[in-house]
Amino acid sequence: MIPKDLLKGSTVEFWSFIMRRFLCLAICLATLVLGVGCSIYHKVRVSYEVGVLHAREDVLKIDLQAFRQGINQYTSEKGVAPQSLDDLVTARYIHKIPPDPITEERNWRVILASAENPSNRPPGIVDVRSAAPGKSSDGSLYSEW
Repeated sequence: MIPKDLLKGSTVEFWSFIMRRFLCLAICLATLVLGVGCSIYHKVRVSYEVGVLHAREDVLKIDLQAFRQGINQYTSEKGVAPQSLDDLVTARYIHKIPPDPITEERNWRVILASAENPSNRPPGIVDVRSAAPGKSSDGSLYSEW
């Protein structure tokens, strides 16, 4: 509302009052637009990061499956388990040793067979796991995949 004494005063005072009200309204509107923009940006960024994490986890599952398939084929065809992951590459059971998509390094955790049977052969690799610390999006540990 416009105060009654402003209506009786000069035109300059009246327009000064109107401009102050307009400025206040413009600042409130700008703050609202900025708040909504920040909220939308945050939601998009979070969903992007979740999508990237799910993609990395999917790649990890595929890599582990390829390692396990290569280890099984190597062991069944050669009669002995591979001694290193490089043996799988050399024998062409896998193309190359990929980096762990979670840690982005080639630091796989190799599980060796127990040396319970007294044979002349070394135990060899029976499984490969991720060396990534922490939990996956489904709550399980990466190191147990």
